[in-house]
Amino acid sequence: MKKYIFLCLLFFFPACFVSQTREGGIERARLHYDAGLKYLQQNSLGEAKAEFSKAVLEDPDHPDYYNVLGLTYSKLTDYEEACKNFKKALKLNPDFSEARNGLASTLAILKRVDEAISEWKKVLADPTYRFPETIHFNIANAYLDSGNLDSATEHYNAVLKFFPDHLMSHFNLGRIYEKNGKYDLACEEYKKSVTIDKAFVPAHFGLGENYFKLKKEKEAIEEFEMVLVLDPNSGFGEEAKKYLEKLK
Repeated sequence: MKKYIFLCLLFFFPACFVSQTREGGIERARLHYDAGLKYLQQNSLGEAKAEFSKAVLEDPDHPDYYNVLGLTYSKLTDYEEACKNFKKALKLNPDFSEARNGLASTLAILKRVDEAISEWKKVLADPTYRFPETIHFNIANAYLDSGNLDSATEHYNAVLKFFPDHLMSHFNLGRIYEKNGKYDLACEEYKKSVTIDKAFVPAHFGLGENYFKLKKEKEAIEEFEMVLVLDPNSGFGEEAKKYLEKLK
């Protein structure tokens, strides 16, 4: 009888020990994660990476830890490692849209635009994602950079349905209309930009150029002079001076 009790205890003890070790690892992982977040907020990226790396070692089944490690690698410009960690987060939780957005943003930096857009569209398909306008803007920028102006226009307009006063969406729509030779429409978008931010030099310069193309000389002069008032020594300022020499 005594032998039987002793054997049972031997059998049971390792299970308790494994359970306690697992719980300890989860608790240590959380402490490393919290420490890493503090370092990340301070932009102490090396320390943040070290803490998040310890977190994933202690608890390799937690997608949040891989996500913040991916974000940290991205900030450190180690984009391949960033992608690896975002993918690990998504393997553990395929519905983790924040990690998918991080992966897409990193792929875009790596000029893997088609892959990035594909991942962003998966985020848009998530009805619980809180910032769809940000995803539309990211997709629009990717399409603009790749020369797909029609798709870029579609997604900038989607942003404006959420935020009618989104400055950069109006400005980039102005750029698209200008590229397509639709100078009147370009002026309308640039005017919306400067209504939102009166000191936004690129839009004033865009207005000047498009008024110049439309042969609206008075309006063009006003916009180029505004550029010189706001930022005379910039590249925009230098170009505005050249236009004014032609116009006066």
